[in-house]
Amino acid sequence: MVFGTKNITFHSIKIIAPEDSPYIDRIHIGHSSAVTIVDTNIETRDDCVSIGDGIEQVTITSVTCGPSHGISIGSLGKYNIELPMNDIL
Repeated sequence: MVFGTKNITFHSIKIIAPEDSPYIDRIHIGHSSAVTIVDTNIETRDDCVSIGDGIEQVTITSVTCGPSHGISIGSLGKYNIELPMNDIL
């Protein structure tokens, strides 16, 4: 969980979830800015990366996901107090 963070980079990491692991997003980003994920391999059965509200300047490049839902942006609209999302690359 990346929450309330500024200027963080995930570079060349590998995350492997066992086959019997629960369906849990592996990297979840919310209320953060200047987050970079690059050259990373994430093996999971749910979202490799999920992006919630209140984020800006998120860059994701050269990320391998699978088997999974991939990279998810959103699940927004449930609450009236959600913050905007900007600059997702």
